[in-house]
Amino acid sequence: MSDNPYNFEPEANETDKELTDCISKLGALSEAEIQELLPDRVNQDQLNSIIAAVDEATDDNKKRAVLLERLGQTTKVVKGVVEKFGGTGITALL
Repeated sequence: MSDNPYNFEPEANETDKELTDCISKLGALSEAEIQELLPDRVNQDQLNSIIAAVDEATDDNKKRAVLLERLGQTTKVVKGVVEKFGGTGITALL
């Protein structure tokens, strides 16, 4: 047993679930859906970059790390779209 009186495992599990759900929802977007959600080409490119990087990751932990890293480099508009698909908890992590 740990000397740490705090147990953040439920919160960590919830965050993992949100990230996994977001990853699967974003990966299912078609190019037409992305264009509809994000009319600005720069924002489309940023979202496509996130999706491609996540798709290239080899396991769930890597996918989550890549998603969070890339989200930290995007515009508010792209973060808003990701938040729509994954919940407010995702962008709160940034």
